[in-house]
Amino acid sequence: MRFIVIVLMLTSLPSWSRKCNNLQEVINSAKVAIDILSKKRLSSTVIEKFKKFLDSGDKIDPGFFHTMKGSIGMPTKRFRMKTNKEGYDDSLTYHFDKHGSQFEPKIKSKQEYLRRAKKFAAQMSDDILTLNLNGKFIRYNPVSKEIIYIGPEGIGTYYIADIKYINKNSPGRQYKSVEEWLYYREWRPSALHVNPTDD
Repeated sequence: MRFIVIVLMLTSLPSWSRKCNNLQEVINSAKVAIDILSKKRLSSTVIEKFKKFLDSGDKIDPGFFHTMKGSIGMPTKRFRMKTNKEGYDDSLTYHFDKHGSQFEPKIKSKQEYLRRAKKFAAQMSDDILTLNLNGKFIRYNPVSKEIIYIGPEGIGTYYIADIKYINKNSPGRQYKSVEEWLYYREWRPSALHVNPTDD
């Protein structure tokens, strides 16, 4: 009987050892990420949100945190112009119709939606982080949950990044937090040069 127990223990050692090595990698990558985050000009609220995401147990590439910037404004004048598959002639009308009602209080006109999007894009705050995705930028405020995409042609979209809304519009995977979604859905495909579908 002792022989069987010893054999079972010896055969499970490599698996246990791999799990410990993976855990150590997760811990080391989290330490590096926290060190990077602490040097950014971001509020403690934003840093705490991302520390919570790091506690998820996933191995997070510290490069994600290198692309973050805080306290910078990105003035922009317009929504990018494009015709999309729903038959809209312009991106502003499409995104206002899709997202205007998500805000509190509800945004009542395209002009107000554009004004608020431009204001958020230009706003300088430690509560807003900016991710650079190969020349396209995502600005996100975890306090107000506002998110905006800005590219060379102007604003791509502006909406409230509510996790229920995100999961409803994320085929296949359900995310636990907006921070997790930003990493897996937005930053990682960009880092791997994969183009996810536009919102």
